[in-house]
Amino acid sequence: MLSMFYSMAYLLLGALLAVILLVVILIIIIKGKKKGHVKVDEEFIQNLIVNLGGKENINNVEVEQARLKISLKDVTKANLNAIKEVAEKGVFVTGNNVKTLFKYESKLIASQLKKKI
Repeated sequence: MLSMFYSMAYLLLGALLAVILLVVILIIIIKGKKKGHVKVDEEFIQNLIVNLGGKENINNVEVEQARLKISLKDVTKANLNAIKEVAEKGVFVTGNNVKTLFKYESKLIASQLKKKI
């Protein structure tokens, strides 16, 4: 009788652990979809150019260690709050340089911006 009790306890414990593991995996998947890849299409690039103050305000675009570095003529013309909304880790301004992280898309965004300016 006691061994049957232990068998049921182990079975219930195993089922509980499986459910907890499944919930953790689902949470990780859902959080990963919220922050991650941005869709780099024509509309995204055009909006980025507008938020950077227009084509004529962009001096140079390059990628430094996965960060997108954009040199601007006048940083005050840029809408940094709009860029912060789509950037993964915020926006950093140093002098006339705007740096932001788009993780996997930084190189693609840089190449698309260079074609437009």
